[in-house]
Amino acid sequence: MASLKSLAKDSVIYGLSSIAGRFINYLLVPIQTAKFAASGGEYGVVTNIYAYTALLLVLLTFGMETTFFRFMGREDADSRRTYSTSMIMVGTVAAVFATLVLLFLGPISHAMQYADHPSFVGVMAVCVAIDAFQCIPFAYLRFNKRPIKFVVIRLLNIGLNILLNLLYLVILPYFKVNLFGIYDDNFTLDVGYVFYINLFCTVFTTFLLGKEITAVPWRFDSTLCRRMLRYAWPLLLLGIAGILNQAFRQDVLPQHLRWDRRTPAIGHLWRGRENRDDHGNDHASVPLRLRAVCLWQLHRQKQSCHAGQGHEIFHHFHAHSLPGGDGLD
Repeated sequence: MASLKSLAKDSVIYGLSSIAGRFINYLLVPIQTAKFAASGGEYGVVTNIYAYTALLLVLLTFGMETTFFRFMGREDADSRRTYSTSMIMVGTVAAVFATLVLLFLGPISHAMQYADHPSFVGVMAVCVAIDAFQCIPFAYLRFNKRPIKFVVIRLLNIGLNILLNLLYLVILPYFKVNLFGIYDDNFTLDVGYVFYINLFCTVFTTFLLGKEITAVPWRFDSTLCRRMLRYAWPLLLLGIAGILNQAFRQDVLPQHLRWDRRTPAIGHLWRGRENRDDHGNDHASVPLRLRAVCLWQLHRQKQSCHAGQGHEIFHHFHAHSLPGGDGLD
């Protein structure tokens, strides 16, 4: 009975913290869409690049979080060796990924159509690599029944991210404080700082996990590694299948809908006939939350919309978002 109460308590803490974290994180949407102009496509850059992170996290963790719990829960398990082997496996894959992206940053940025801003892709890759590595120390906290520390670290990361975004996007420009010379004379905002802020918060979280990362000696067991990989690869396939349904449209639509490849702005999401292919098929099936971002941005940046575009956007929103529409996930 006591174990069930403990399980229920931990589940409530993890569940509520996840919901609260997501809600708090969504507060960045109106802030960033209000400050970045639709005509320049800056918020579209943020959304498009981060659409890759969900799939990359699945690939870089390759089912090891679930595998970690499975092997740690065995009666004959050497928990210290299992934990260190898991960290080394995920950490090595993440480090190789980040290194390869940085080495071939030019071609990769060009392929992603961000040749003018390769730093965006590089920072994103490093953030994803660190996030992937962090999944094992976070799993270690859950295994050791440390939900409070788990939640505090997660919320601190989100809170710091929002605070720094507010500082850069709202507070410093309002008071005309050019801290460290990050603005020009007109206090023009640079979308690149959104990625740099995320990188800083990710590194900060790693320091908070320092005790867990150094909790055991780092020893690699090759036999255990092979056993864990045999267990993990079906989980990887399931993870890829699940995340593609959500991330596919955000990754592929910018190329398929003929947006401006240099600035894939969300504001360009609806342009009537440009959303149709040569056969007249409509490919504007976009997730409801993505369309809501578009409407918010275009509402705040009315000067960037040509006459009649608002009616066209509203028509598409209702046509694809009401129950039974193909845009509602």
